[in-house]
Amino acid sequence: MTDSRKANFWGYISLMALLSLLALPPLLMMRYAGTRATVLLAGAVVWAVSVAVKHPLAYALSRMVAARISAGGTAAAQGFLSGVCELSAAALYFIFRPELSWTDAIAFGLGAGCAEIIYILVLGIMEGIRGRDPDADTAWLAAAECSLCVRYSVPLERFLALIGHTASRGLVYIGVSTPYSGSGLLFFALLLFAAVDGVSYYGLKANWNWNSPGLCRRFYYFVGGVSLLEATVFLLLSASIRS
Repeated sequence: MTDSRKANFWGYISLMALLSLLALPPLLMMRYAGTRATVLLAGAVVWAVSVAVKHPLAYALSRMVAARISAGGTAAAQGFLSGVCELSAAALYFIFRPELSWTDAIAFGLGAGCAEIIYILVLGIMEGIRGRDPDADTAWLAAAECSLCVRYSVPLERFLALIGHTASRGLVYIGVSTPYSGSGLLFFALLLFAAVDGVSYYGLKANWNWNSPGLCRRFYYFVGGVSLLEATVFLLLSASIRS
């Protein structure tokens, strides 16, 4: 198989994985948990609004602090800003919709994660229209030959992000709607959210070589560990509430 055919084949698999992540979780929630499509849509809309607010604030923050604090401090500040924008928007939605159940909270988070998948797909289409960098494609193909992590990093990232979006918003839901030490739980959700976004921001600004198999594995071990922790805490608290 030629290099171009390999790249196209791997790209096709990644696209099918992304479309499956976009369609299957919401459909399963509606089919087996009785989730309303309006809650999924609300998660997507609230995510889009929070991101629209976040981007100009993030740009302003980078202009203010980049020359004053270290790169790590800037990344931490950007991570917390991202978490505050997205999770406070979710908290407001849950406060004004107190009748929602814990399964609705899951659906709301899935809506946010699916909206981001659509955003990533649109960016990919636009990049394809403008024309890709052949040198970057060659470097990616060489790394993808020997690393499944690099080869399927996009669907892997979206899978973990979908878990993170869902679990973090589930924690926010519990924090604002139950007697569980609300402020502590909200801060816990914010801290984990900020950790992932902060590390991602730092990697982008530091020009990490995302085609490095070792770096790819370490990064997704970290993101996967944080997502698993969020999901575990959310599920344990949800089971405790329902028992």
